[in-house]
Amino acid sequence: MKKILIIGVGIFIALFIGMGFLTNKDTEVSHHLIVTEVLWNEYSISEGKTVEIDLTKGNEIKINNDWNEVLTIEVIEENKKSVVIKTNQAMSIQKESQSGINLKSNDTDFILKKGNSIKLSTLTMDAGAVYKIEYK
Repeated sequence: MKKILIIGVGIFIALFIGMGFLTNKDTEVSHHLIVTEVLWNEYSISEGKTVEIDLTKGNEIKINNDWNEVLTIEVIEENKKSVVIKTNQAMSIQKESQSGINLKSNDTDFILKKGNSIKLSTLTMDAGAVYKIEYK
């Protein structure tokens, strides 16, 4: 009789777990981007805002910098390995291996792999902003 009761309880628990009643939904990991703004000019460099955006298609954030310019970053596509984002203005990827940026860039769509980061720079020479975007 004990064996039947133990088996019955085991099946009952397995059914509840399978249906999601006994799982902790708070432990689910939400994927998001962390965007850190760095403002610069010929005299100084200062860290600006840091914001997060959940990776849901269509989500967007707007970052208003000290010069009243607004950068919009929108999630175009997301899967478990990468995210495609779109900016409202052309940006240049700032690579570690090269000094400088492409001032003639027309790029507004960028792909970021999970666990990596990119730095996007405004197309300016006298003052501007760099946005470090991390996919966590």
